[in-house]
Amino acid sequence: MSKEKIEKVYALTAMEEGMVYDGMVEGNWCCYFREVEVGIRGEFDEGVFEKSLNEVIQR
Repeated sequence: MSKEKIEKVYALTAMEEGMVYDGMVEGNWCCYFREVEVGIRGEFDEGVFEKSLNEVIQR
């Protein structure tokens, strides 16, 4: 995939351009992700949590 094809679909931010450059030149596509860990105290309703997470994903 070329950088030009990506830009034609959607204009890239400076950060995204750096990520594309790094991925194309260095092959480091796997290095860009965000991981979150959350601690929960008290009662936990798995069904409500799943529904909430699905709502966020749909946005």
